[in-house]
Amino acid sequence: AEVVSERYGISRQLQDEYSLQSQQRTAAAQENGIFDDEIVPMQAVKSVFNRETKETSYEQVTVEKDECNRPS
Repeated sequence: AEVVSERYGISRQLQDEYSLQSQQRTAAAQENGIFDDEIVPMQAVKSVFNRETKETSYEQVTVEKDECNRPS
């Protein structure tokens, strides 16, 4: 953000406002089904660390959709 501010003269506040607006648009589009054809279930392998035994196990999971917008 600092580099963008210095290089292009876009303040941090304007960047933050744009980021919030972008997140809100994405959330609204997902709620309205705009991305239904693009957001599809995906299989992944999840690692699970057991703190007591110090062992790591792996589970196959299916992620149906993005759980939420993530701020940086």
